[in-house]
Amino acid sequence: MAITFVGSKTFTHSAITNQSCSLTDLLNEAGASATLLQGDIVVINYVLGSTVNRLVSQMTISGYTAFAADLYQNDNNDANQLVSYKFMGATPDTTVSIPASNATSAGVAVVIHAFRGVNRITPSDATPTTAGGTNTGVADAAAITPVTQGAWILACGGAGVAAGAVFTNPAGMSATTNHFRSVTITTTTTDANAGTALLTTWTSGSYNPPVFGGSTSTNSGSWVATTIALRPAVNSSYGTGSTNGIIKGSGRLVGTSNGVASSTVTVKGSGNLAGSVVGVASASGLLENSIEISASSEGVATVSGTLTGDSGPINLNLNNLMMGTSF
Repeated sequence: MAITFVGSKTFTHSAITNQSCSLTDLLNEAGASATLLQGDIVVINYVLGSTVNRLVSQMTISGYTAFAADLYQNDNNDANQLVSYKFMGATPDTTVSIPASNATSAGVAVVIHAFRGVNRITPSDATPTTAGGTNTGVADAAAITPVTQGAWILACGGAGVAAGAVFTNPAGMSATTNHFRSVTITTTTTDANAGTALLTTWTSGSYNPPVFGGSTSTNSGSWVATTIALRPAVNSSYGTGSTNGIIKGSGRLVGTSNGVASSTVTVKGSGNLAGSVVGVASASGLLENSIEISASSEGVATVSGTLTGDSGPINLNLNNLMMGTSF
C-alpha cells in the first residue's frame, strides 16, 4: 500500500528531566488534528544544542528504535542528533517522553512526523545516510538511493548555534501543508534547531536533498543530518497468484479485491484457512469477499471460509502468507 502522511508537530524544552510531549495534536495536510491508528509509524528527529557529546543512551526515547547512529559535531556550539521511530500498537500512544537536555543552558528541539502504510518488517528502504559539519549551523543532508517504488525520503536536519533561527524547506522537497516542519529554541545559551523535510515523488536513482535554508551560518555553530528512505507496505491488492497458484509474502493475506489465484492448485502451509462469511470467487478466480487466509497443514477451510468458483472449489498454494498491514 502507498505511504500516506498522517500528521506532524514540533516541540522544544531545556529541562534537565524528560518532558512529556503529546501525540494527540499532530496536524494533517488540512491543518486539522490527526488521529494515530494501529500500525502508524511515528518518526522523531531529536536535536540537542550543547557543549558536550551526548551519549546515545541519553538521547534514546523509550520504546523507539534508532534509524542510524547518534550524530555529534564539536564547535563552540555542539550539535547532537538521534532520529528514531516506533510503530503504534493496538492502542496508539497519546504521549512520548522526550529526553532531557544535559543542562538548562542546552536546548532541545524536536520534530515529529507520523505516516501510514510503512513496511513494519523493513521500514528503511535503504541504509540511512548521515552528514555533519562545523563553522555553520546550516544543515545539508546526504544523498540516499531507495530501491522500492513508492518510497518516501526524509531529510532530518539539526544544528547547535549561539542564536537559533528556524530551518526553511530545502528547494524541491514537498511543500504540502505540514510536510515540512522546523523549530528552534532561543532561550538557552546553546540553541537547537531541528527540521524535517519530505520527498514524496521519488521514482528512481540516488536523491541528494538540497541544503536546508534558514538557520545561521555563524562560524561558532555546527550541524548534523540524517537521511531516511521509508519503504511502503505491501498491499494485499498485489497478492496475485502465478500460473501454478503461488502467492508469495509473509504474514496473512487479507484480500478485498485482488487475491487472484488459478483454479488448479492445492493448499500448503500452516494454520487455518478462514474467511469472513464466504470468500466467493468469480469465473476468473478473483476473490471478491473480504477474507483472511492462514492455511493449515492440510489447508482445510472452515465453514465460514468456503471458497467457491464457477467450476468448483478453488484452492490456493500458499508458500508464504501475507497481510497488507504486515509489511
